[in-house]
This record gives sequence, C-alpha cells and structure tokens, in this order.
Amino acid sequence: MSTTKNAKHPTIAALLVFCVVIITLIGLESLERRRFRETLQTRTINSLSRIRANLESEINANFYLTRGLIAYISTHPDMDEQMFRRLSRQILKNHNYIRNISLAPDNIVRFVYPLQGNTRAIGLNYKNNAEQWPAVARVITSRKTVIAGPVTLVQGGIAFISRTPIFVADDSDTQQEIEYWGLASIVIEKDLLFKAAGIYEQNLDIRIAIKGKDGLGAEGDMIDGNPAIFQNTPVLLPVNLPEGSWLLAAVPNDGWLTPSPYLLPLRIATLLIASLLGFGVYVWLRRKEQDRLSIETAWQEAKKAQIELRQNEEFLNTVIDNIPALIFVKDARDLRFLRLNKTGTEMLGYAVSDFLGKNDFDLFPESEARFFTDKDREVLSKGILIDIPEEPIETKDSGKKILHTRKIPLFDMDGAPLYLLGISEDITEQLQAKAEKEHLEKQLQQAQKLETIGKMAGGVAHDLNNILSGIINYPELLLLQLPPDSPLRKPLGQIHDSGKRAAKVVADLLTIARGVAAVKENICLNTLVKGYLASPEHQKLCSSFPHISCETRLETNLLTTSCSAVHIQKCLMNLINNGAEAFEPGVAGTILITSRNAELHQPLPGFPNIASGMYVILTVADNGMGIGPIDVEHIFDPFYTRKTMGRSGTGLGLTVVWSTIQDHRGAVTVESSPGAGTVFSLYLPATKEDPTAPPATATLARLHGRGQRILIVDDEPQQRDIASQILINLEYSTETVASGAEAIEYLKSHTVDLVILDMVMEPGLSGRQTYEAILANHPRQKAIIASGFADSEEVTKLQALGAGQYVNKPYTIEELGTAVQVALS
Repeated sequence: MSTTKNAKHPTIAALLVFCVVIITLIGLESLERRRFRETLQTRTINSLSRIRANLESEINANFYLTRGLIAYISTHPDMDEQMFRRLSRQILKNHNYIRNISLAPDNIVRFVYPLQGNTRAIGLNYKNNAEQWPAVARVITSRKTVIAGPVTLVQGGIAFISRTPIFVADDSDTQQEIEYWGLASIVIEKDLLFKAAGIYEQNLDIRIAIKGKDGLGAEGDMIDGNPAIFQNTPVLLPVNLPEGSWLLAAVPNDGWLTPSPYLLPLRIATLLIASLLGFGVYVWLRRKEQDRLSIETAWQEAKKAQIELRQNEEFLNTVIDNIPALIFVKDARDLRFLRLNKTGTEMLGYAVSDFLGKNDFDLFPESEARFFTDKDREVLSKGILIDIPEEPIETKDSGKKILHTRKIPLFDMDGAPLYLLGISEDITEQLQAKAEKEHLEKQLQQAQKLETIGKMAGGVAHDLNNILSGIINYPELLLLQLPPDSPLRKPLGQIHDSGKRAAKVVADLLTIARGVAAVKENICLNTLVKGYLASPEHQKLCSSFPHISCETRLETNLLTTSCSAVHIQKCLMNLINNGAEAFEPGVAGTILITSRNAELHQPLPGFPNIASGMYVILTVADNGMGIGPIDVEHIFDPFYTRKTMGRSGTGLGLTVVWSTIQDHRGAVTVESSPGAGTVFSLYLPATKEDPTAPPATATLARLHGRGQRILIVDDEPQQRDIASQILINLEYSTETVASGAEAIEYLKSHTVDLVILDMVMEPGLSGRQTYEAILANHPRQKAIIASGFADSEEVTKLQALGAGQYVNKPYTIEELGTAVQVALS
C-alpha cells in the first residue's frame, strides 16, 4: 500500500506540470493568432498601398497630359484639326493606355485622335447624353479637371474619362473676360489602367474591390471587384483624383481567418516540452521517494533539473518581455528597480541598465519621483493593490506620457512585503482622442446653433430686405430731387440712415446663415487693415475710447487671400470693437493688429478639416481684462454676451466672425485668461495670385445711361417701382413684370438690352429657371442678379449661364448703376 501511495505523487505532479504548459500553449496560440492577424493586415496594407501608388501614378501620368493642349487652346481657340492631330500624336507617343483624346467646343465633340475606332464619338452632344451630361456639368461648374466613369463609350468599350474645362480670354477695350470654350477629354481603357496598376496580377495575395464612380469616393457606385469585399472588414485606402477620389478595399485571398503556419509547430513543440517536463518531474519525484540512488545518478538528475529550471526562466522572461504593457519590480526596502521588461524600455526610451539598482529620484524629475514614491509606500503599507488611473511620466526622448498603473505588494513567507510589482499601460493617445472628440462635439454644437439661427435668418431676410428697401431707397430718390436748402432733407436723411443701420443687422444675420452670395477677390489683408483704420467707423471708435490706442505690426511681403473684403473688414471691426470694450472705463490699453504668413504642415489643433498649406494669419490682441474659461467656450455662440444688449451691440459680432471665417475655409482661435488680455487669430488660405484691381470710383453722372431698355423682373411691386425709379433717374428706359413667366412671355415679342432678375420669386419660376428659359430663345441676352437673400450656389450656377454681377437688396443707386453699366459694356 505504501508503494502505491507514493507512486501517485509523481504522477499528480507530472500531470499538473503538463496542464500548466498546455494552458501556456493556449495563451501563446492566442498571441500567435493575434500576431498573424496583424501580419495579414500589414501585408494587405502594403499590397494595397502599392496598388494605390501605381494607380495614382498611372492617373497622374496619363490624365494630366492635356495641360499643354489646354494651354494652347486657351490662347489659340481657332486651332485646326491638323494642329490638334500633331499635338495629340505627340501626347500619345509613349502612353498606350489612352484610347483617344478629344475636344468638345460648346460641349459637342468635334476633334478625336486617333480617329480610327472612335468615329462614332464625333458629333456627340454631351447635353443630349443622359449618362455623361451630369459629369460634364460638374466639370463646367467646378472649373476643375474631373475624372468620370467608368462609362460606356458610344464607340464601344468601358473607360474612364478625364474632362477639363477650357476657358479662353476675350480682350476688349475695358477689361478682359474669361469665356467658356468647351472640354478637353482623355479616354483611357479601364482594364488597361487597372492592369498597369497591378490590380489584375495573377499572383496577387489580396482580393480588391473599387468604388467611387465619377470620383465620389465612398459615396460612389462600384467600379470593379466584388461588392462583398466592402462588407468583410477590408483595408480601405483612398485614391486621390484631381477632383474627388476612389476608394480601394482589400482582404487577403483566403480571408482574415487564415491560420498561422506556426501554430502546428508551436503545438508540437509545446506538447513535447510539456511531456518532457511532466516526465522529468515524475522521474525526479520517483527517485526522491526511493532509497538513495548512486551519487552519479543524483548529480545527473540535479544537472537536468538545473537545465529545465533555466529553460523555464528563459521562457518566463520571454513572456514578460513580450507582454504589451510596462512591467517593473522594485525591492520593498529601498524601492530600487530590480526588473523592467522590454516593453517598458521601449515605452520610456531607456535601457534596462539605466534602471536596475536605481530609484525614481535617480531617473525622473523630483515632482514625478515624489508622486511615484508616495504611491509605492502606500501600496506597501496597506498591503493591497492600488489603481492609478492617470500617472504622468517624463520619457527620455518622447516627451510626457500618461500611464494607467496598477501596483501590488509581493510578500515573503512571513507575510512581510518583499517586492513591489507594477503594471502600466500607455493611455496617452486614448486621452488625446477623448479630448479631440470632446472638442469636435463642441464644434458640432456650435455649428448646430448657427444652423438654427441661419435658417431663421434666411427665412426672414428676403422679406426684411424688401421692407427696408422702401425705407432706404425712397428717401434716397427724394433727396436727389430736393433743393440743398429744403427742410425735408434732414428728416429724410435720418430715415435713410436708420434704414441702412437696420440693413446692417440683417446683413449680420445673413452672414450667420452662411452660404449666401458674396463677391470674393484676391486681396492683401494689410490693405483691409489700413483701410479700416482710416475709416469713419474707426475714427468714431477712437473718439469713444480715447484711452485705447491701436498699433499695427504688418508683414511687408504678406501673401494675398481670396476673400469677401466687406465681410473680412467687418470681422476686423468687430474684433477691434470687442477689444476696446475689454478695458475698464478710463483704463489705458493697447490693441495690437498683426499679420504674417505661415505654413501649416499638419491640421490645426481643434480644426481637423483645415488642410495643410500656406495661410495668412491676422491677429487682434488686447491687454485688457481677459476672458474666463467658461465664457471662452461660448464666446462664438449667437447672442452670448456679457455686455449690455442694445448698448454694446447685438450679441452677434463674434458669431459673425466665426461664420465668415468658416465660409472662407479658414479657422479662428482665441487665447485668453482673466487679467492676461485676449488674442484672436484668423487663419485664411493664402493664394499666389496677384491682388484684384480695385474698381474705379463712379460718380452719379458717370452712371447715366443712353436710354437703353431694361426689363425688371421682381415679384414685389415696391421693388419693381424702386428699381425702375433709380434707373429712370439714371436715364434708362424700363419695363417691369411680376414673375418669371411674364418675363418669358414679354420677351417673345420685345427685345431689351438687359434683364434684372430677382433670385427668389414665389410661387413660380426662380431667377435661374427664368434665365434658362430666356436663353433658350435669346442665347445672348444680358442679365444681372438682384436679391435680398440668395444661395451662393444658385448665384454661381446662374453666373455660369452668362449672368453678370450680383446686387444685394436693398439697392443703392451706385451699386445698381455700376452693375448695369458693367453688364451693358
């Protein structure tokens, strides 16, 4: 019985060792599956990146070949077919993926090279082609190169079409106008392009699908491949096109569940180790239970046990070093580092030798070291695990990181603390992502507030401006007819000024509405700053705040920016007014206005949609009372103000600044704290184009016409009367109609030199619909646009049809007269 009982102990021990190793195997298999999945993803990303690079390279190499041809046509719009063939032959000399190059003056294909195989394309009218016209219209509207497709060609086959609008200069005595000439197109075979990019390689280790027809990216239809790939957790990469993008998706050929080739060898090796360890333990314990073996046998067994122990230690070290968290061990007496794993050295930037035998005060700043040491002492004194959610630490070469740390004591046989074990996870990126998410949520809330105000503003602006027109324009017309000494001039002037002030409030609401029509030109912001500082508005501010001085520090070689001068100058005025009111009454202070060029290499913090590139930065800084953190969070909210409403403004000044800069695809930042002043910085995209020449100042006499006939189309009787009286005073002949339908009917039997179109006429045709119908019967009919509120895209579409300037309501004699004169010239 004794022998049988003693034989059970080695067996049980061997089984326990075997189970421990098998459990370890399960953990290693899990790590290997995760590692191999990451390897598959890396391979897929690398393969897809190569495909994307090849595809973008082929696109850039083939679709930009028309630049020289377009440049030639822009200066030689009457190019003959012989010259077209010679230029096209040179372009296609080394590019075999291009099927043909074509030119479509007035959107009708007239020239195709090579002609063989493509004769059916000659005479194609894009406007009559339901499949291709939307893409062509997009090209004309954007004025950029757009890659459409894949499309089915009229001459057969499936291809991509790169279309570029061509505009030619038409010189006249007064100015240079840019006219739309037509399109230049490159047709490239889809299969040849994808084959050249490597998508159809036989030995490709991934399956690829492409979507984004007509450059619409993730929103576009499928272009090639199995749509199911997009549903299988694919790797996604965008393909950047001249305008728009495609979206590549890829998964491994055998899917993501492909087993690692190392699993079987790992299982075999682990089972062998488990068997050997179990057997060794069994033999060792069996021999311990027997009467002493010979000295040689005992020595050999001891040596074997040492080898197995070293193997176990090496295995344990390997596991600890590869755990994706910082693990360290300190002695409980002096808190000196005894162990630091490989992940810890990589995370902190130190070598293991830098830590061993040292304490926190030898490695980190005193404040950090004291924090670490206090926590260590707390863990050892309480004898429990302590969780530290956020623990800042200064690394050697990666700056400050935030760790999530857990510390626990390890006891000796008597229950006294012997070591301290710590496990830390780097959560720096998680916290940064959380902060960025919170900032974006605040921006979304800001946008939603402004959208609500914008809808309200857009809804009432049209009616308000129609009402204000009578208050502004009738006094202006009466003042033209009254003698200088008339007692009515003063009250009429006050009525006129009151109407203009009310119109400015409506203009602020429209700015918040965003997307309204505005004239943009290339301007140096220094000019706007100097112009405002010399304006009567600024002089009035100086007289109201005599203790405040304005200083400038403007960069001499400041780049230009494309902007609405009126809106940007309004932003500058609002910021300077805000700065002047930031001082205690009677306290002297300074407002500093600076301008500079800057290049952004990465997104501006808090503005992920701001692209990298050159920017012009306009800064307005004051050394006043400053703003508290709560007010800073709401400073751009509509009607949020600490000032007295009606006395210091409408509560919309900074909201107007925010909306204006958003419309200009820029950013506005604010830095302030109580007692430290405030700094507002406006970021506006820079352009290398020369500043737009300022319009010539027109006197009332110069605006007079020569009896030209003008048709006024407006659904408001008062607006028709005001516009008619202004133009009659300027010696034009006018006719008025109340709707788009009436205008179309009138022009069937009459001719006019110019049509003034209201944008919003309800019910019935809009201004754009009316002009399209007029052009169908009178292709060269001149027109200008007028409205109290109009969507910017609608104005752009109407001007693309040939309409002239956009004139805001309420009218002024100078603005309306200038717009009419320019259109008629």
